[in-house]
Amino acid sequence: MNEFDLAAYSGHWVALLQTQVVGFGDSPQAALTLARHNRPKDRFVLRFVEDEDGALLEIPPLLEKLRPFFLNQSQP
Repeated sequence: MNEFDLAAYSGHWVALLQTQVVGFGDSPQAALTLARHNRPKDRFVLRFVEDEDGALLEIPPLLEKLRPFFLNQSQP
């Protein structure tokens, strides 16, 4: 289980700043747009809340290693 409760965001994307939800939406772009509106100078982690208990979708280790590469791309 998560160290923080995300059950209210089940089936949505969330933008996280450590353990704080600073944006959410039906798509990663919607969550990021709201997060940037709320906290324009911060960097966020986007995750999908998978089910009603608030579990985050697990990201495979290889994708975690490639995350910096993807973040620097001009296209989502």
